Amino acid sequence: MHIFSFLGKKKKSPPKIEYEDLVVENIPDETEGFGINYMDAASLEPDEKQEYVASLKDTVTSLEEKNAGIKAEYKAVSSYLSDIQLIDTMPTEEHDKLVKLAKHIQTLTVDRKIYQTTEGRISNSRYISMQHHEDEIKDVIVDMSNDEQRIQMISRDMKIIEAEKFGLRQDAKDLSHDQNLVGQITLISFLALISVFAVYILSSIFNPAGINDTAFLIIIFCVLLLVTAVFLISRKIKYNIKLTEVKLNRAISIHNKLKIKYVNAVSTLDYKKAKYDVDSAYELSRLYEMYLEAKKENEKYRRTTSEINEATEKLMTMLKNLNLYDPYIWQNEIRSLADKREMVEVRHRLNVRRQKLREQLEHNQKIIDETESMIKLYTLNYDLTND
Repeated sequence: MHIFSFLGKKKKSPPKIEYEDLVVENIPDETEGFGINYMDAASLEPDEKQEYVASLKDTVTSLEEKNAGIKAEYKAVSSYLSDIQLIDTMPTEEHDKLVKLAKHIQTLTVDRKIYQTTEGRISNSRYISMQHHEDEIKDVIVDMSNDEQRIQMISRDMKIIEAEKFGLRQDAKDLSHDQNLVGQITLISFLALISVFAVYILSSIFNPAGINDTAFLIIIFCVLLLVTAVFLISRKIKYNIKLTEVKLNRAISIHNKLKIKYVNAVSTLDYKKAKYDVDSAYELSRLYEMYLEAKKENEKYRRTTSEINEATEKLMTMLKNLNLYDPYIWQNEIRSLADKREMVEVRHRLNVRRQKLREQLEHNQKIIDETESMIKLYTLNYDLTND
């Protein structure tokens, strides 16, 4: 209820009393007297008598000034009561229209407040940033998503190449071992062949009759066959070693290229993350969604404010046509215009206020009358100058 807050709002014409700035004293109980104890001037010195009478005059002046303010306030309160009476006695059709407008303004005001306090809203700094980059955000989200997928693919390919490099290095070790083994077999075969020739020569010298040429030839053939096989195997191993080296070098080259692509992709993605202050394309997408929602809410807020202003202008036009004392006050009392019970409460409070002001005026006037009587009495009895 803005019963006295709205009475303090400034009005173009006529000027009103600022209620909250007025000091309205509590009305004392009649059994307590008027609150002033008058002195016996007979006990005072002449100068003190003069000062005492002057103080009584100051009291009268102060109370008269206060009463002037209270009367102005009393007039304002009466004017507001008259305004309520004018509103209540409007033609039914016009009054219904007024109430409908007030309720509409109330509803719009609640909606606008909801738009202002929507939970999960994006921060102002984020909103401004999104607004600044609004035209490019959609493309940036797609680019960041592609960058993230590219990084994942490159990382996966790097792992595959790394595994392939490991396998090729292991193959190279195995082939090197096989080559060493073949070398040993070749050496043994060569020694065996020499041994056969040595035996054959010695046999020819010491026991010519016991030499079996056929057996010797078979042995020679077998040794030669073994040497040939070892030679072919050794050649095959060398070929495989060379092929493995080629494959390994190719894998290393591919791995290095993937590293370059990975670093470039990560660098590009990190720049975009820093620029938009996000950790991923998903986060940027969520922020953009929040921005669009906030933008929609802001648009609703502006539209609602415009509707409130338009409805308020219509309401003020209707109130001005009633020639109210102050139609502008009711801009802050929409609730009272929309709800008859609230208006009854306003009228009741204003009546109570006016009654207290009336009592205050009567109380102050009694003190003024009594004090003026005392001034006359002292002036006549003690021959004091009545300025």
